[in-house]
Amino acid sequence: MPSEEPCVHGTDAELPVLPPRHAIDVNADSQARFPRSRLELEILEALRQMYPLPLTAIQLAAMVRAPHLDVRNRLVALAMLGTITRPRSGYYLHRNRAEEERG
Repeated sequence: MPSEEPCVHGTDAELPVLPPRHAIDVNADSQARFPRSRLELEILEALRQMYPLPLTAIQLAAMVRAPHLDVRNRLVALAMLGTITRPRSGYYLHRNRAEEERG
């Protein structure tokens, strides 16, 4: 279903617009639809074990025995998705959803 509004860039292109019901819910059955890599699982497990202490990418890289830049890139992505939290610059923390729900 093309959009009725003109292109904001001034072209004649018609862009498809998905209705809200087609949006992806990343929380629903996320493990099956969006499987985690081995490195992501190791990072998440290390953060969970060290909770409530925040860790740096260098610390996590040493714990999971992976290159620092690979770990840092995964941490940034996980933080952007809201899977983990970033309490301050350069530090990452396991997201404890049970505590968040209690308030």
